[in-house]
Amino acid sequence: MYLDRKMIIQHSTNGEKIYAGLMAGAMGDALGYTIEFMDYPSIQKQYGSSGICDLALRGEKALISDDTQMTLFTNDAMVRAYWRCTERGISAPI
Repeated sequence: MYLDRKMIIQHSTNGEKIYAGLMAGAMGDALGYTIEFMDYPSIQKQYGSSGICDLALRGEKALISDDTQMTLFTNDAMVRAYWRCTERGISAPI
């Protein structure tokens, strides 16, 4: 099945786009988690020319780094701040 990027973007809500971006970032982080501090020759030696093909798992869950944790915490703070401003009228002066 071919996915048309423009079609997906045109028919998605902003929330879906934000969610997709967060999920893509988390997946990228999970794929790169085990090699974050390795140099390129070491990565090639360990994973070969195919590169990383599987996620590092703990049980059935993929491992993520603090980068994803901080992204999710920041996103949560932005949503809460937006809600406080729009729904309750509570915000700091700009």
